[in-house]
Amino acid sequence: MTEPWSVERLYLRQLLQNSEIPLPDITRRIKRFQIHEINCGRKYFGEYHHLFPILKMYPDKFKEYTRMKPSTFEYLLLHIKPTLTKNWCNLHTQPILEEERLVLTLRFLATGSSYTHLAFSFRMGVSTVCTVIEETMTVIWNKLQPIHMPIPTAYDFGKIADRFYNKWDFPHCVGAIDGRHIRIKKPANSGSLYYNYKKFFSIVLQAAVDADYRFITIDVGGYGHQSEGGTFKESKLYKALAKKILKIPEEDELPNSNTILPYCFVC
Repeated sequence: MTEPWSVERLYLRQLLQNSEIPLPDITRRIKRFQIHEINCGRKYFGEYHHLFPILKMYPDKFKEYTRMKPSTFEYLLLHIKPTLTKNWCNLHTQPILEEERLVLTLRFLATGSSYTHLAFSFRMGVSTVCTVIEETMTVIWNKLQPIHMPIPTAYDFGKIADRFYNKWDFPHCVGAIDGRHIRIKKPANSGSLYYNYKKFFSIVLQAAVDADYRFITIDVGGYGHQSEGGTFKESKLYKALAKKILKIPEEDELPNSNTILPYCFVC
């Protein structure tokens, strides 16, 4: 009895035949490297290959898809591309390009989709999706953190304070701090340590930003059960302030006043 081929599978089979690649060889290769037949069609059906090139022609849709402007995307790719470049042998299928890796990672960050969902959309294995995203995010942090979020100096804090005063009419402010609960699955043997007041399990992302909402510092991993004050006291930011590692400007007079006050964070 003839196997009930789907329309997509028939199309893929036709493409393979037209490319003069013997189908039995492809089958043997799939079995050897454990690549599912669906993922062999990544070049023809994967989201990056058939959708992303079209999005480049529509900047508004591009931003909606990646959460950034095309110019920002190109800037990001320029910095991380050399590190993401891989060496490939001819026994593998179509390699995962540097741009494809970045697009996959941005979709994960923008949508919060599961690895399984992204695996079907981009025609990759789930483990491959996991590896690509973790590698790409590590490269982004290592390359761009020293450029865009270095450890602030006393001069940097002084500029931030000036900006807070000029934009928000709040003097001597060197940052605004807030936290965000990130939902997680309950870790094994953790009791209520990660169970927060919103009635779900979480870790806390705490961040400080300047007057223009740009990140100064971030701290990830606070227990969901902690209060906001407890999370701040356990953060690296608090410890750096307590040990005077961060060079906050010395207290001085408020603008147009003889009153002397220290610099502060708002929460």
